[in-house]
Amino acid sequence: GSATLFQLTKTPATDGEFVFKGGLFQRRGAGNDYTISGKDITFLAAPVNGANIEIFHFQALGGMVFTRDTFEGNGAITDFSLTGSPVLGGLFVFRGGAFQRDAGNDFSFLFGSTISFVTPPAIGINLEVRYFG
Repeated sequence: GSATLFQLTKTPATDGEFVFKGGLFQRRGAGNDYTISGKDITFLAAPVNGANIEIFHFQALGGMVFTRDTFEGNGAITDFSLTGSPVLGGLFVFRGGAFQRDAGNDFSFLFGSTISFVTPPAIGINLEVRYFG
């Protein structure tokens, strides 16, 4: 394909968009997979014809805000401190683009603002955590 710009029906809350291409979570930011401005999502490279693109987004409700923390694996560290405290059921963790399951399968959420992976993320693996808080 040649299109890089796609428009959402509504403007998502800050850090409230989740973009997947071919089932893998996409990273936001200049030089990453896409950027967002209001309702407009622009991919760094045009998705191929027939690519499966899914975009989910949340609106801010009742004073709740969405927070985004990013980390990079080093092959040794398993515990990562978040900048805020997620609410129960409002935590989304991605490791190298793949969604991670909680309750000890892929990671555990520890007291207040720490997540602990079962195995340390490999060197250079991107981690992204988004949550309501």
